[in-house]
Amino acid sequence: MYSVYILLPYMLFINLMILWALQPPKSRIRRYATKSMDPRLKRFSRTSSSALGMESFANAPPSSSSSFKEPLLPSPPPAPSSKEERRGSWSVADFRRNSTGISLGTHTESGLNVSFKDLRYRVNAPKNEGSDDDGFLTILDGAEGRAESGEMVALMGASGAGKSTLLDILAGRKTLRKGRATLTGTLLFNGRPRARKLMRKSAYVTQDNVHLASLTVRQTLGFAAALRMENSNKDKREERVLMVAKMLGIDKILDSRVGGTLIRGISGGQLKRLSVAVEIIHLPSLIFLDEPTTGLDSSIAHEVMSAVRNLANFNRTVICTIHQPPPATFALFDKLLLLARGRTCYFGPVSACTGYFESFGYNYDESAAGANPAEFAVAVAGAFLEPKKAPHELCELYSDSEGRNEFSTSFEATASSDRDLSVSTGASTTYPSSLLEQCLTLGRRQVLKTMQDKRPLNAGIVRHIVVALFYGSIYNNLKEDQKLERMSLCFFTLMFVVMGHQQNIPIVFEERLLFYRERGAKIYGNFSYWLTGGVSVVPLTIVMVAIFASAMYKMTGFRSEWDAFLFFFFIACITSLNGLFYCQLLSVLSPSQQAAIALYPATLFFFISFTGYIIQIPALPTWLSGVPDVSFLRWGFQSLVINEFQGNTMVFPEGNNGMTTDQQYEAFVTAYGFEGYTRWNGVQWLIVNAAVFRGLTFLGLRYVRYENR
Repeated sequence: MYSVYILLPYMLFINLMILWALQPPKSRIRRYATKSMDPRLKRFSRTSSSALGMESFANAPPSSSSSFKEPLLPSPPPAPSSKEERRGSWSVADFRRNSTGISLGTHTESGLNVSFKDLRYRVNAPKNEGSDDDGFLTILDGAEGRAESGEMVALMGASGAGKSTLLDILAGRKTLRKGRATLTGTLLFNGRPRARKLMRKSAYVTQDNVHLASLTVRQTLGFAAALRMENSNKDKREERVLMVAKMLGIDKILDSRVGGTLIRGISGGQLKRLSVAVEIIHLPSLIFLDEPTTGLDSSIAHEVMSAVRNLANFNRTVICTIHQPPPATFALFDKLLLLARGRTCYFGPVSACTGYFESFGYNYDESAAGANPAEFAVAVAGAFLEPKKAPHELCELYSDSEGRNEFSTSFEATASSDRDLSVSTGASTTYPSSLLEQCLTLGRRQVLKTMQDKRPLNAGIVRHIVVALFYGSIYNNLKEDQKLERMSLCFFTLMFVVMGHQQNIPIVFEERLLFYRERGAKIYGNFSYWLTGGVSVVPLTIVMVAIFASAMYKMTGFRSEWDAFLFFFFIACITSLNGLFYCQLLSVLSPSQQAAIALYPATLFFFISFTGYIIQIPALPTWLSGVPDVSFLRWGFQSLVINEFQGNTMVFPEGNNGMTTDQQYEAFVTAYGFEGYTRWNGVQWLIVNAAVFRGLTFLGLRYVRYENR
């Protein structure tokens, strides 16, 4: 009855304290961001309406090349008067005039010229998915095109045309598995085949914005610079962060937190520009973007693509997939590569695409309300407009066109001239920074992320304090003869420090997405991430267990010797780390966060069942007698039991039942299968288990991949 009276108020207290710890802190981020924002952008912080956004552009004061400070938001040029102007030829030139407000300093090298011809990509697929007789489905069927330094090229097409596949192949991100996919054709970078060192000068901006929510924009860019810039010091990295932030219009929000689902942060457009900034912090010559305007309204999308236009203006080559951009955004591109069923059905200037299709009987009324040349081109490629021509017909028309013949005849000549171009590839090392620099940078980022994300940190501290006080009250001042209660406290101590790691699974999955992106960018390898992930979690684990042990131990009446307490604390720490390493292993092997959350308690019950507490080890069937040896919880529990009972004359007084203290102890532990062991034997096996978990985690990082492109 006494336990019930203690239990109810403590459970209420636990819930109240954890609820308090999870409350989001009061933040000045929104107020700061709005206050420091350019007046023309404040309207974007209050509404996502595209009409209102365009109104703010229209009301912006005119600028000239001499006084322009924010080339991301230039005043729109006067209304076009001629047919060619309405097709968008003015916009690229306008942005080039207005990009003089920002400079790349001494970084003036040219971009990479990319040429490709007859690219064919086929994947293994079942018959019901449209595969050929040989069991392969053709995704790309002779795609061709070219992107030169200083150009922005748009990859467009109807759904399923192969845009993203082509972009992944050009960027070297496509998953090519032997027997499952084949890639043929010619792909040249400055007239040469792809080389790892040359591709270090490229960047790939994925469709998703993957960042650590608790870091600020400045910190995010700083860590990106530390990982991507070669032979740089702190001053150079800070200078680069400011330069790139100003180039992309996020210099006003450098001290704002990135934010996420639970943390208030920057806006969607700012987040997308941050994604671009992270990838181009090392000033690559070639930039790939996958649907950078997805999820953004038209005004914010134009803002983002205007920032990308600035990059091309500084001799960078930009290749971008984009889905039906508004006319003003579409006009920022130099060339359009339009795909239909994996083939090129148009490649040429953006300003000429409508005229090209009009020559085949299509009608584009540019004076009509809502006229959009990008939508018109995609509708033609998808056979949605009259006269409806099948994709293969459009591709044949392009194959016979003057533009295609010119491209085909000049392909070898331009590839040969491209070989004379030189682009610095940096050092000959595999990654931009050394292994030590990678580990130190990743470690600092992990610690900073943990310390700045107060909610899980506060919740963990509160949980350990409250549960420690709860255990201390339930098992308060244990009597000498309460042997089973002492054992149960040892057992539940380990259960608590291990089960609490389930809350880390969402955090691990958040970091896994970032790891996939950064590994794909070739800025560090599996070993750096694996080593940092194992070392960086140790300090916080020790602190949490110290809070729990120091608050509970003295209240319970455990052995009062200092060495007994320190060993109790040590075993709790190393067992907790085993649980955390096992949690990380499941997170690496599981296909989804939900699967890992479900698997952790289910598989952990296997280790719990063979601790020797629920069922004594000698009572197990013969065929299961060796299973407890693989349970890390068994070794932790055994060490705590031996630490508490061995030589304890208070629990086993001399002469009790005519037996010495040692005889009583041996009889007691023999019943549980712990005879013949010292408390340090369990430590050895805990270390072995931790090493096994970490080794399997590394193998999982190396061979298990759930990001197939």
